[in-house]
Amino acid sequence: MFRSLLSLTIAWTAGVSVAAPPLVSDATFEEIASGCLTTGWHLPSAHYSAAKGEGQNGSGGLVWENDDPEFYQWPFQSVRLEAGKVYRIGARIKIDELKGDRKGVFVLLEWYDKTGKWMGGRYTPHLKAERTDDWLTHETVTQPIPEGVAEFRFGVAVAKSSTGRVRFDNAYVLPYERPIVSGVYSSVYRNAAVEGKVHFYAALNEPAEGWPSGIVASFSYRASDGTVRSVPALKLKTDAASVVLDVTDMRAGTNSVVCRVLAGTGKELGRAEMAFVRLSSRPVRAVEVDALGRTLVGGKPFFPLGMYFDKVTASELDIYTNGPFNCVMPYSPPRNRELDMCQARGLMCCYSIKGALPGTVWAHNRKLVTQADVNEHVRKLMKPVQGHSALLAWYVNDEAPLTQLGGLTELYRTISLQDPGHPAFAVMDRYYDLRDFLPSFDIIGFDPYPVPTHPISQVSEFASGFRKATFARPMWAVPQAFDWSWFRPQYKGKGRMPTADELKSMTFQAIAGGANGIIYYGYYVYRKPTCSMPFDECFGRVVSAAREVKRHERVFLSAVAGPRVRSETAAVQVRSWGDEDGSAWVLVVNTMREPVTARIDIAGMWQGASGGVLEKCLGPIGYEIVNLRRSDHE
Repeated sequence: MFRSLLSLTIAWTAGVSVAAPPLVSDATFEEIASGCLTTGWHLPSAHYSAAKGEGQNGSGGLVWENDDPEFYQWPFQSVRLEAGKVYRIGARIKIDELKGDRKGVFVLLEWYDKTGKWMGGRYTPHLKAERTDDWLTHETVTQPIPEGVAEFRFGVAVAKSSTGRVRFDNAYVLPYERPIVSGVYSSVYRNAAVEGKVHFYAALNEPAEGWPSGIVASFSYRASDGTVRSVPALKLKTDAASVVLDVTDMRAGTNSVVCRVLAGTGKELGRAEMAFVRLSSRPVRAVEVDALGRTLVGGKPFFPLGMYFDKVTASELDIYTNGPFNCVMPYSPPRNRELDMCQARGLMCCYSIKGALPGTVWAHNRKLVTQADVNEHVRKLMKPVQGHSALLAWYVNDEAPLTQLGGLTELYRTISLQDPGHPAFAVMDRYYDLRDFLPSFDIIGFDPYPVPTHPISQVSEFASGFRKATFARPMWAVPQAFDWSWFRPQYKGKGRMPTADELKSMTFQAIAGGANGIIYYGYYVYRKPTCSMPFDECFGRVVSAAREVKRHERVFLSAVAGPRVRSETAAVQVRSWGDEDGSAWVLVVNTMREPVTARIDIAGMWQGASGGVLEKCLGPIGYEIVNLRRSDHE
């Protein structure tokens, strides 16, 4: 039964990574003369050199050796890429020694216009180990390459403020392609239900040559009478197919739900399947998510409202609980003692197990080589705490690259088997490849950090993009509550802490976009030496925003469906809830920094909504939560 609760997806097409002629010249750093690379590469004048014997297995390699923390340049070469395509970039890396407050080693691809202006880029997460005993593969996958790029620069780099010695070998840029049907997913928690109608979705990826004419999609399953039922897709778009099935018709136990996509000629273009469980009774879980996307703790609705911590301590929790928070998200995994501290103060707590993947620094430091090694270690970490009543969720992913998907899916599988009673929570900073991650989490968090370099409406953009990419899977939001310059020196003089009004705007944009939990990033930041504002001022701004959420918590947790609402005003986001007394609540959020008169179409007859239109004047980045009573004329 436990196996059947997993979100297993199998695709019957070629693997996602496609071999191709090398796009990188001298990717193995073998063509060397006087310490310089002679083919393709542009090396800085200092601190980088190439030599035989410095690469993996004694081959040629590129060496960074630096004692100047102010030095930051990186070797690169120009590569030719196609607009609209996706690429995998990476290299083998060996850290001999690495020091510095903001140390890090990474691989990057940047693109520039014809004037040499930076247009964008993709970067692997920073490797921050002080040293590695062996070579590690470090890679990521790009977003679709944009139009209008004049030059692409691929390279390897060590962050500014770093000193030490690092070696590179086997650098690569390779095309990355997805199968035609990359997965099948359901609308219910853990893909298991006793009865009722369930939405099933198939993720589709248009082939390079485009879709042939007349394509059709169908979903099939084995019915309770043993026959195979095939149902045409109810909706078919370029990126997804969907159907609604009454799972009461399925046989009890694990069922395979298969989606097939055919060309008009009848040729099969691709297929994928998932395991769906028809349960005989509803399982009892400590924490889960219901059909409305609400978190349930002990069966009761719970709106997570918290902040990121470095680690849990009694002294910090005593300060923290002066705010309206009900949970905490520490990076340092809490032991039972820390969970007891949380419970005594009325707080739930997430447990971070992110990075528990083969080939990562996390695994390397623990001398875990194989997937089986990692799985066993994860189970040992989970077992002492998984029964604690203060445990809220397992934190499994913090902006991981797509190249870690296999390990993340296995981590989710291990967690689900070990502890069916708590969800897996992932956070991502992008949504262009988010759909690929669907087999690896239960709840998705989104963390746009727009202040001050992007429009604050980026929060609404993320909420919409995440809902679409995940087929409306349960969402929590991670609003920005920090100054970028506290992390990145290049933002000094440019970054700033969001104002109280900006924090409220980002919070209510997220909720209007479908978020059913808010965890601000982050409390621990205000204790960093680089934080340039008083702790009380930073924390006070977050508390002010969080209290507004708490004030309306009953509305956000309502199980009564609200009326259908739609904003006629492009910059305005809207969401509704029903109330047990028959009234409705409508959240209206202005995402612009100018005043706006919002026009909201609302189904039904409501006092204050003339002709089915609600009008509200909102100030810059303002919001309002409106309670509407039914009209006597309905």
